[in-house]
Amino acid sequence: MRFPAALPGLLVLVAVIGCGSEALAAVVQGIALSRRGPVAGATVLAFPSLDAFLTRQGAVASQPGEKPGQFRLELAAGSYYLIAQGEDEDGPLFAYHGLNPLAVTGEERWLPILLVPAGEPECRPGPTGIRGQLLFQGQPLDRGSVSVYAAEDGRYRGMGLQTRTLEADGRFALTLEAGAFVVVGRQRQGPGALGPLAAGDLFCLPAASPLTLAAGQSCELAISCYPRDDLAAFLDPAAVDPRGRRQADRRQTALAGVPAPQMPAGAAGSGPPTLIQGQVVDLAGLPLAGLYVTAYPADQHPLFQMHAIRLLTPAMTMSDEAGRFRLRLPAGGSYYLQAREHLGAAPVAGERFGLYQGSANHSLAVAAGEMRAGIELLAGPIMPEPSFAALLPVGPGPAAPEERP
Repeated sequence: MRFPAALPGLLVLVAVIGCGSEALAAVVQGIALSRRGPVAGATVLAFPSLDAFLTRQGAVASQPGEKPGQFRLELAAGSYYLIAQGEDEDGPLFAYHGLNPLAVTGEERWLPILLVPAGEPECRPGPTGIRGQLLFQGQPLDRGSVSVYAAEDGRYRGMGLQTRTLEADGRFALTLEAGAFVVVGRQRQGPGALGPLAAGDLFCLPAASPLTLAAGQSCELAISCYPRDDLAAFLDPAAVDPRGRRQADRRQTALAGVPAPQMPAGAAGSGPPTLIQGQVVDLAGLPLAGLYVTAYPADQHPLFQMHAIRLLTPAMTMSDEAGRFRLRLPAGGSYYLQAREHLGAAPVAGERFGLYQGSANHSLAVAAGEMRAGIELLAGPIMPEPSFAALLPVGPGPAAPEERP
């Protein structure tokens, strides 16, 4: 199934307020863009509910605007999932608005709809799961992460059911059970690992969403990405930027209503922040970049419990190119610290993983408002469990009693 993925387009929302009991309505106008510029004939669809979006039913379709790529939607006040589809020299295109579900209230709003190549999944018998590659302008990403969500989740934010960091060639692999899923890729330009994407961060959501997996089915996806709030990075050098002189005003409208990043509980309004910083290194002392560093409360759990690392924690960051990290904690107390490649599942064989080694139970105690530096997290690949045969004695066995020295 193809569906448009990810992205804001040049939309102007103008309030049209009815009289009496008539619902507040809005005229949504904009332009659909690919990297080559306006996409003539593109259609924007507005689905009034998650169920409508997942089943592709009940959408309000756009009408063409005055110029190529422009469109017009008349919508009642409400919450909508916006997607778009079209075609250019790159073939079929799609777009999914990264802030879905988008509230339409009659306020003026400008949001670009950026269409990227719509790749079809290739499914065949195999281990149940999804594999693929994240691309930007046709090139694989050298870093980033991919998360998978249950289709009925609807918001597709946070860690989801599983989160994996990308291989160097932008590839990923997710082992799943049968079901309907939405896969979202991201590449952040800054060191943060959580919160809304910032300008220039890449967002990637495939046209084949939701993707329904049967047991014993393996699907391959090529997922194209677009940069949030950065048309200059999205458009080819030869493409015409359609914003013109109204760019500054429209940018302010585009950001209206976007939620600010959420700080950990207790971090705001309660004095100086509680911070720890340090470095993630391997067994040879070399820095490890791109690992998630997380902290889990330890005050109520004197012994570390492995199941805890599958849970979401507000205390999370990622090591930079030199392995350094800076982690903000919700409050003072004791925390279990870990560094690892993937989130949302138990550690797997070959994954680089490590716990804080500065105490017997792997916990670190910090006071409220303290900034602790010099923390080292040692991480290395997890070895696969030995097979039963590997545990059996090798060779002729122990010497007979009379042969022992």
